[in-house]
Amino acid sequence: MDQALGPHHAVKKILHLDMGGDNALYRWWFDGVVHEGVDFDVIGLSYYPFWHRSMGELKENLNDLVNRYAKDILIVETAYGWTLEDGDGITDSFYTKEEAAGGYPATVEGQTAYLRDLRDLIAAVPDGHGLGYVWWEPAWLPVPGAYWGTEAGKRDNDDGGVLGNPWDNQTLFDFDGHPLSTMTVLGEPSPTNILANGSFEKDGYTSVPSGWGRWSPGTDNDASFVSAPGVRGDYKLTHWKDSAYVVSNYQVLSGVAAGTYRVEAWVLCSGGQNAAYMYAKRHGGSERQVALPQSPGVWTRVAIEDLRVSSGKLEIGFYSDAQPGNWINVDDVRVFAQQ
Repeated sequence: MDQALGPHHAVKKILHLDMGGDNALYRWWFDGVVHEGVDFDVIGLSYYPFWHRSMGELKENLNDLVNRYAKDILIVETAYGWTLEDGDGITDSFYTKEEAAGGYPATVEGQTAYLRDLRDLIAAVPDGHGLGYVWWEPAWLPVPGAYWGTEAGKRDNDDGGVLGNPWDNQTLFDFDGHPLSTMTVLGEPSPTNILANGSFEKDGYTSVPSGWGRWSPGTDNDASFVSAPGVRGDYKLTHWKDSAYVVSNYQVLSGVAAGTYRVEAWVLCSGGQNAAYMYAKRHGGSERQVALPQSPGVWTRVAIEDLRVSSGKLEIGFYSDAQPGNWINVDDVRVFAQQ
């Protein structure tokens, strides 16, 4: 086929697995493929957040795959429900259980938030290896004939033996074929991070990462340092000490244009602290805080949404008031104007 298309239209070879959040599966399978000398260009993944683990596990898997195999990454299947209603009276694949597991409301706004988050996650894959995503299936409307297949070709387990469309509430169009506002994400650029060294990669192992300040009311500055590995790249910010401690890391941004911003980060947290949170202040309003959830094994995103900046400045930071041995890890911190 390469020869038929000509030298300037070489066909990319994609190897595709499901379970996009399962790093152990991907390492096992692609290690075997590489060992056998199979030629391929792109690692393809299916990722549905209600079936294929958390967004944090997807992020960790994507970054690890790039570092391990130096291949481009493509999410070749993804979708999320924009309603819990059923357009054709045939049981859908996405309902209340999937909404709860997916973490976004089954609304157009929830679907839009999911797609933006997925887009930004792919854009953050190291070295530009994140190619993008394919929504499956954006136009599977509840109309006659929009089935899995034909009566003759269906499998015994297809929807209990009934031809139908179980996907009509995960499309990018409403039941009447009108485009949903989710589609605006397709034309939006990924937002620009105005924070410096949010991935903590600039200095390697260090006690004071470039761009960040450190504060403690006592002698606990040694509880803050950069360690490895991170969820994006090689390094992350860590708070830990074998005695009780209080410490924070912060960054002050100046010349911030007036507007509404989002502050987000990926975290791991042992739990047990008196307090552990991300904060934003000096923005022209009262301080905003979001607690870091206990999650010692799965990277979890925390965010401060709809932060109105009117002072030209913004300070963001991470604060720990901890018991001996408590810890947090922080990586891929971003501040950007909301769209």
